[in-house]
Amino acid sequence: MKDIPNGWWLQISPLAKLDPEEWIVGVLKKGRKAWITETCKSGFANHQEAYDWGIEYINNYINKERIKAKI
Repeated sequence: MKDIPNGWWLQISPLAKLDPEEWIVGVLKKGRKAWITETCKSGFANHQEAYDWGIEYINNYINKERIKAKI
């Protein structure tokens, strides 16, 4: 959790599918009054792949927002 930027959260869970095992990640952003689901993605072989994808999504989102702010 140390890599997740402030105001963001990753919800990672196994799907009810054992063969093959599959994981899902939800990327949430803190809004003014509630947490907002930005995106979800499934199909990961393990929780680490889901976590890595979620962190990459957040970093890309933040970088795009910084670029927009500079324009």
